[in-house]
Amino acid sequence: MTIGATITVVAGCANAATDRAKDEARSNAANVGRLIASNAVEYAAFDPRAVINFVEAELEEDVGWWEQSSADEATAVWRFRVGGSADYTGALGEAQSVLAQVCGEATLTFATSEVTLTDIDCPEEFSWADVDEDLGPWRSGSDPHVPQRTP
Repeated sequence: MTIGATITVVAGCANAATDRAKDEARSNAANVGRLIASNAVEYAAFDPRAVINFVEAELEEDVGWWEQSSADEATAVWRFRVGGSADYTGALGEAQSVLAQVCGEATLTFATSEVTLTDIDCPEEFSWADVDEDLGPWRSGSDPHVPQRTP
């Protein structure tokens, strides 16, 4: 009976760790959106290319993988991957980790400084994570942590 109870407890710990890793990955994705939106608001007086340069300098420091997939006079779009992790104790008392990742596409609309995030499939080279978590809908205009552009 002890073995069954131990397995149940460990499975519960692993599930809780998986949930924590997913939450951290989603939170890190929202941080990417906040970073882009904050730069867009701060540098709104600059031309779009300058805003893109500021954003990309920040992304380079804070995001594991990103690429600009398109840009024009109205919008810029980046694809990115962020991760999250959580630790738990395995059945034999050994330390275990769960890795989660989120891949998304961030779209910045220059006229409003609005950023939207949408989920995308992670590229095959990022298949190392235990969990490929989906990114829920996110808009900078509905995030209280993002400065809003005043007209």
